[in-house]
Amino acid sequence: MRGSIAAIAAGMLTLAWALPALAADDDGKYLIKGVGTQPCSEYLEFSPDDKLVVETWWAGYLTAYNLMTDDTYNVLKGTTPAQANAWLENYCRDNPDDLIAVAVHAMLEYYFPRRERMSPNR
Repeated sequence: MRGSIAAIAAGMLTLAWALPALAADDDGKYLIKGVGTQPCSEYLEFSPDDKLVVETWWAGYLTAYNLMTDDTYNVLKGTTPAQANAWLENYCRDNPDDLIAVAVHAMLEYYFPRRERMSPNR
């Protein structure tokens, strides 16, 4: 589970740039890599250091989501990492058999209606 956070972040950024507009097959399925393949039940048992790896993973997922989703600058507008992690903890308690990737995507869908649509520096 231990790994270089920089390597994980670099891999996620590479993935974000490599993704086509619709990165799933005809059935809506796609390959999940990294810590997102772990079940929520295991996430609930992770150490604080391992949860930081999950936070780094979902930050990369968030970056790719922001990049690939129309009319979206920041889907987690106004949400701190601590609030997002608490949301994930609650989701995982309620859905222990779901993968972390499913939990993270559910979080982004939850926050999507409140997203920031354009850069505040515009």
